[in-house]
Amino acid sequence: MALRNASAPLLSDMLPESYSNRVQPSPSPRTTTITRSRLQEDAPKLQHVVGNLKAENSLSLTKCPSVQMRSYSGWIQRHVCKKECCYFKPSTSEGRCGCGLRKNSHVDEALRPAEAVESWDLHKHVREAPTDAYGNVCLGGLGHKTAKYVRVSSDTEPELLYELLTEQWKLPPPNLLISVTGGAKNFYLRARLKNMFHRGLIKVAQTTGAWILTGGTNTGVMKHVGQAVRDHALSSSMGGHIVAIGVATWGILHNRHTLINPKGCFPAYYEADVEGQGHLCCLDQNHTHFLLVDNGTHGQYEAEIQLRARLEKYISRKRLSNQASGVDIPVVCVVLDGGPGTLNPILFQTMYNAMLNGTPCVVMEGSGRIADVVAHVAELPVSRVSIALVQQLMKKFFGQEYDCFSDCRIIEWTKKIQDILRAPHLLTVFRITADSDGEVDMAILRALLKASRSGSGPGSGPGAEDSQRQLELAVAWNRVDIANTEIFTDERQWKSEQLHSAMLSALVGNKPEFVSLLLENGVSLWDFLQEETLCELYRQLPTCLFLRRLARRATEQQRRRKPPLGLRPRAFSTQSQTISLSHVSEEVRRLLGTFTHHIYSPTPNVYLLDMSTASDSHSKSLGSQNMYREESADPDRNPERDLFLWAILHNNKAMAQIAWEESRDSMAAALAASKILKKLSEEDKDADEAAEMKELATLYETQAMGEDLGERGEGEERGEDQQERGVRTTGRRIGGVRTTVGGRGGVRTNRGEGLGPGDDHWEKERRGEDHCGRERRGEDHWEKERRDEDHCRRERREVFSECFSCDEERAQKLLVRVSPFWGRSTCLRVALEANDQNFVAQSGVQTYLNTLQG
Repeated sequence: MALRNASAPLLSDMLPESYSNRVQPSPSPRTTTITRSRLQEDAPKLQHVVGNLKAENSLSLTKCPSVQMRSYSGWIQRHVCKKECCYFKPSTSEGRCGCGLRKNSHVDEALRPAEAVESWDLHKHVREAPTDAYGNVCLGGLGHKTAKYVRVSSDTEPELLYELLTEQWKLPPPNLLISVTGGAKNFYLRARLKNMFHRGLIKVAQTTGAWILTGGTNTGVMKHVGQAVRDHALSSSMGGHIVAIGVATWGILHNRHTLINPKGCFPAYYEADVEGQGHLCCLDQNHTHFLLVDNGTHGQYEAEIQLRARLEKYISRKRLSNQASGVDIPVVCVVLDGGPGTLNPILFQTMYNAMLNGTPCVVMEGSGRIADVVAHVAELPVSRVSIALVQQLMKKFFGQEYDCFSDCRIIEWTKKIQDILRAPHLLTVFRITADSDGEVDMAILRALLKASRSGSGPGSGPGAEDSQRQLELAVAWNRVDIANTEIFTDERQWKSEQLHSAMLSALVGNKPEFVSLLLENGVSLWDFLQEETLCELYRQLPTCLFLRRLARRATEQQRRRKPPLGLRPRAFSTQSQTISLSHVSEEVRRLLGTFTHHIYSPTPNVYLLDMSTASDSHSKSLGSQNMYREESADPDRNPERDLFLWAILHNNKAMAQIAWEESRDSMAAALAASKILKKLSEEDKDADEAAEMKELATLYETQAMGEDLGERGEGEERGEDQQERGVRTTGRRIGGVRTTVGGRGGVRTNRGEGLGPGDDHWEKERRGEDHCGRERRGEDHWEKERRDEDHCRRERREVFSECFSCDEERAQKLLVRVSPFWGRSTCLRVALEANDQNFVAQSGVQTYLNTLQG
């Protein structure tokens, strides 16, 4: 009865009406017994339903803005502090405290008389307290921009700030950190240099997914960065979101009282009153995030310097996302203008200390002052950089400011400039010449690549590790142009295994251009796409319908069977589920149809030994992992098919096209893709995603019929290479497979394989020993094929029908041959099951079907 009472609410809410009627209380004792039995049987299912509902309700609550706001406010109040003066000691004639604030701006405790009169000390008379300024700030200007902000103590740990940025503010981790430094006062940039800097900075940030760090105020170099972000936002031709983080000193902000609210401001309304700011500064209106660093003082600049430096150093030790080799996030310092403070050892974020810490710097020649001084001596040997030369250049570029410099300061700056020149691999000067077509973004990325070569010996090129790191950086930035010009050069030959890490990152990061580039430069899919790698790709699938179905299938299987003690299945895990390739195979077979075989050999009862819990004797009885792989190797393994299937299952059009062009059995692959995508589109509740699947299914049905090669046929360059070896290219694809005829007369694919692997006839075709008795097809036929090639480039043709008109027997074999790679099905059967009407309506297919009916 306890079970019935506990489950009664579930029955009324969860079960169908017909079933609920059957379990209503009845005076019959037998009916009560049946009800108990049914409840006991259905209790696990009902609990599963309730668990799902609770999870959905919890997820919907977490998405509620008010809940998110309360959660964020609670996190801020628990972890983030400000600083405040706790001892009022007048130190000026105006009655201001040593902290710079007036008496009425202090807390009550600070106004209590001290036991002993002592001078005000920053380290002794400032304490931390929960912050009272955070939330969203509505800035003026075009578009009524809103930015996130928080007031933080200058002693805040950088780990906490990084957690705030990535987890609370939901910023994706950067692939590059650009620290922009230089003149804090307004300075003039020539129009050409200004445009190049704006365009280059935005391009590098947009293409690489970088964070830009500045001082955050609307003066000097920070204002130029803000203008670049604003121009990008107003440009309709450019997309993407730029992250510009301003790390500013709280005590120098004008109108900062509008940001204060202990419960948070959502939003605060901030007015940038430049005319009334006096010696203070206003926030820049175009930055996206602000960290306002508070050291407990008012009107004192540079309070943020050390915290910003610690944050940059912490980020530089974090790993790049989607990087199997563990490359750290690169940091680059960009210098414009710059007063003497740019070389001041107290300013840790400056060019001097950045280079001492191994951070590469890009100096913009023509921006003024320190930047121009360094640019003019950058190519000189250190011995020629004398005090007199630096003195001459300082006088030239600083103008009237030079009169305030003492001889000791000039000597000190000369030593620092010499130290900078001793690390030429960390210094890059961007110059503008009359015929210059260079870009700032290329200069920034080249500076990072140049710095990464520092591990190589003198006079030698980049080592293997340096080159791989450069390639991984280029993949993370998604800059194919950098890889083409700076990495894949004639100076270095790459092995396939050296490109595997970059290939995995490009696939997981959805960077199809890089996938194509890596395939062109030597990646062997046979070596790369081993079972472990394929499992990793499925583990990192983006959230999609297929991934949810895999997780559900794995959950059901785990309920039915648990592995023996000390053993683990050959599988990968995702979302707390264990999913093996057998689950993928079962789900794909369901999508293709039960008439097909499993594409991966089912291994439900095979486990690998967990060496941490089992004995050596048990290990010998099961054998090693390598022995298992050799014994269970799949004779029908096809990495091109595996990659194509992986792309199709999460509806990735660009990746699927690349993999399809590499596949050996293109017609069968295209028809199978059409069938899978149509089935998924019927089951997907997302209307937009379902529509995309249907569109892609139609595309592959069309590609199974024949491919329009365009003005210059895909693979034509390879055809030219084949002609040099005595191989003629027909310029056609049969079901997407480019066919060539060689000197021995055999028809083969662009991969040197027969059109139908697994069929004896096509195996003989591979050896040039076809059913025609090795008779070459007439030269007139091939001349006609070449004459028709130009017409095919302009107009889509039904290639299968043309093949059928030339050789009915061989064309029919394309329809009815068994494909070992796609569940041992035939193209005709898959096309009929998929209801690919356009494919079936081809004259060649209809003729064959009529012969069957006759």
